Amino acid sequence: MRYWELDCLRGISIVAMVIYHQIWNLAFLGLVDWYIPGPGFQMVARSIGTAFLTLVGICLYISFHRRGGRLDQTVWRRFALRGIKLFAWGLVITGVTVCFLPNPVFFGILHLIGAATLLSIPLLPHPWLAGSLGFLILIAAYSLPTLNLPSPWLLPLGIATLPFSMADYYPLVPWLGVVYLGIYLGSLAYPRGTRQRGARPQPNSPIISGLILLGRNSLRIYLLHQPLLLAATYGLKLIFFP
Repeated sequence: MRYWELDCLRGISIVAMVIYHQIWNLAFLGLVDWYIPGPGFQMVARSIGTAFLTLVGICLYISFHRRGGRLDQTVWRRFALRGIKLFAWGLVITGVTVCFLPNPVFFGILHLIGAATLLSIPLLPHPWLAGSLGFLILIAAYSLPTLNLPSPWLLPLGIATLPFSMADYYPLVPWLGVVYLGIYLGSLAYPRGTRQRGARPQPNSPIISGLILLGRNSLRIYLLHQPLLLAATYGLKLIFFP
């Protein structure tokens, strides 16, 4: 059983992400004179990322309790394989962007979700501990960027000094903290993986149904939408702005 409200919220995040990426495409292809790395656009991007990663934490908590709420061998294997799969898709994106983009993605949101899934497994039975660690990670985020250590191996931590920017960068600090806080919020809103106030019937709305469908196919949409949008936008540019 899936909770429609979580799929709907994930669908809203997907729509916002697609719109943001299309704006990035327009700027990248020179069709609009907008400065995407500016604070306004970055605030929008971080808001979308925060919403999506909070949902990741909530759903990790619910999924854990739907499988018994115990860290047995089966649960470890299932979550570990999920994390490895997501991180592997992140590596695929790295390979593609290295070949085709001037600012490749070396540790984007899929890398982060994959790593966060693996790092969250021991904390799933202890959401209060996850929430506490998440809060500490967010606090650490204010001091770590000032280190700027010259090592690319520290890239996942967000403290490496690099001579280039990335189109999609979600280091463990602070974003792992957002996932951990999501685990804690999941324990409050869905104790032991169940709704706190019983069933909530899905509204009879085609918009809600569409958002739920998007939310249930978020990985496929994430992997496919950007190359399709970029190719279509580039084709239209060649037709109308040769």
